[in-house]
Amino acid sequence: MRLIPATSLLGITIPMEITHTSEQWRKKAWLRPKIVEKNELIFHILGPKDESIDKAVYAVYHGRFIESMLRHCDELFSDSWASAVPEDGDIVT
Repeated sequence: MRLIPATSLLGITIPMEITHTSEQWRKKAWLRPKIVEKNELIFHILGPKDESIDKAVYAVYHGRFIESMLRHCDELFSDSWASAVPEDGDIVT
């Protein structure tokens, strides 16, 4: 995953958007953070302009991001999940 220009929220530096670094998945989608109710961090998935995100891209971006957080930031959160289908705030078409 690649971090794109950062901002500071709640004293933690959070990238404005995250995309994949491998050639196969690079810039097929982006994850954008949003703080909700001061204690919840949500990442919405965004597709490239004028393109749809297919199920494989949706699954890879969510799965690999959660894997990365579990491997490298496991002491910073207690719960993580991904929805099976896009939710409000996701832009997939």
